[in-house]
Amino acid sequence: MYLGSKTEEDVILMWDRFLGMETTTATTLGFELFTSLSVPFFGVNPTDAEKCLAKMPEYLKADRAVAIGEIGLDTGTDFEKWLFREQLRIAKDAGVPVILHTPIRNAPQSQDVLPQVLEIIKEEKFPVEKCVFDHASEPNLDWRATNTKSMIGLSICWDKMPPEPAARYVIDNPGLRDRLIINSELAGEGNDYFMVPRVMLAMRLMGLDKATIDKACAGTTPRILQAARGVGPGSEHQGEERRSRPLAGAPYIFRHSGPFDLRALADSTGGSRPSRSGLHPRWCHSGRQRHPSSQHEGHDTTSASPSPPHAPASYSTLCAP
Repeated sequence: MYLGSKTEEDVILMWDRFLGMETTTATTLGFELFTSLSVPFFGVNPTDAEKCLAKMPEYLKADRAVAIGEIGLDTGTDFEKWLFREQLRIAKDAGVPVILHTPIRNAPQSQDVLPQVLEIIKEEKFPVEKCVFDHASEPNLDWRATNTKSMIGLSICWDKMPPEPAARYVIDNPGLRDRLIINSELAGEGNDYFMVPRVMLAMRLMGLDKATIDKACAGTTPRILQAARGVGPGSEHQGEERRSRPLAGAPYIFRHSGPFDLRALADSTGGSRPSRSGLHPRWCHSGRQRHPSSQHEGHDTTSASPSPPHAPASYSTLCAP
């Protein structure tokens, strides 16, 4: 969470930035950016939180606002529970999925708080299949898989899910791959935009083939974006009127604590155009590139494009067919 988000003005400024400047910048650099909105439970006082909640439904009408998140519980205070319920209700009315904050890896309260998150979701009658239970870790992965029908976010970073354990879990649980989202988390020291590539590298070093790696990193993308449009899992509950938008390029969701890389470097269209961070979201497919100008016009104009000049040679080699 952004520690500076303490007032209504701070939160609204952040929403405006992601829906405006960041979206425009991403488009000029050749990838699609979508945003999830939330009122963080840490740092914002109840009065300012209420003001933000009142404005959220209107902000969710923005073309690139596709989810609410992160929201959830960390220690399970009364304020956290109230704010969580309020944002679940807004998400239900808007027909959008939610990205859930849960206690991080090795947090002593995790065993008690995680079931409370699911209990509140059920009490609010929000479809659990439209949830991403984020910040999964080794001690509670099996609980999430068994007790929920949700998508499971692995939140790759050193204090939540390091790359190697994430890779091992994907390899050892092939039946869960359609529910796993390998996403990055920029909280804390030492975390960067290359957390997802580290998982892909670890999976390849552990013997997983490239096609399976691509599917594991990209296969869950349609679920959350379709759910945002009311045409995917959970659409029978609400949101059928949600507007339809074409999927083009490699999509990212920016939430209040970091980027949520949905296609995670594995967009099947290929390409080598860099993202805002200098990362090439599709460098492991270096053969063809869909031109951004053609994406919005519904054309599929492609051209040959080389591997990005600053992509690590070892990674390019590992991603070779």
